[in-house]
Amino acid sequence: MSDAKFGRRIDNWTMTTLSNIPPDEVERMLDFARRWYPYGGGSADDILVEFGIGERDYFERLTDVLDTDQVGRHDQSVVAAIRQVCTRRLA
Repeated sequence: MSDAKFGRRIDNWTMTTLSNIPPDEVERMLDFARRWYPYGGGSADDILVEFGIGERDYFERLTDVLDTDQVGRHDQSVVAAIRQVCTRRLA
């Protein structure tokens, strides 16, 4: 689907609010991020195998997840470190 006004592609993720994403999928993303953030995030291959998406999509989605209150119960220093990994990987 395209947004002709802005000339960009809109995928299902951007059309779906995070509240519609199953909590177990959000937790899988966060668990993966917690395991891999000390090493700069998972490899592109690991991300593809685990989630079926490319690394850029994963880190964009993870950034969106980190911007929600769904991470409130997690260690905020770890969340901040994961956010830094996302920023580096998306640069």
